[in-house]
Amino acid sequence: MSKVSEVAVADEIVESILAPRTREGLVALVNSARASEGRVVGLVAWDDGDDLCPRYKFPFPPRPKFQDFLNGLMLEGRAYRVFPIGIPVPEELIVDVRTRAHQI
Repeated sequence: MSKVSEVAVADEIVESILAPRTREGLVALVNSARASEGRVVGLVAWDDGDDLCPRYKFPFPPRPKFQDFLNGLMLEGRAYRVFPIGIPVPEELIVDVRTRAHQI
């Protein structure tokens, strides 16, 4: 029976890697950003031919929940990029979120 459970766990891992973005996952991501005072502002591609990734804006300086948002992305296996907008004094932060970190 241990072989059956190992196969089931392996199948779950494979499905989670191959699964496309779901509506529920995107809703959860948007809600997480909103809870951290962020808002969706568009979509971007990291590379040519890449999937479109949501782009968020957050106020600067970052609020305490901003780090919770980034930690949540890491725990979900997502990659992200953070850019300050406004030099020399940032006014906002742009965050691009990739569907899965292993796409890098």
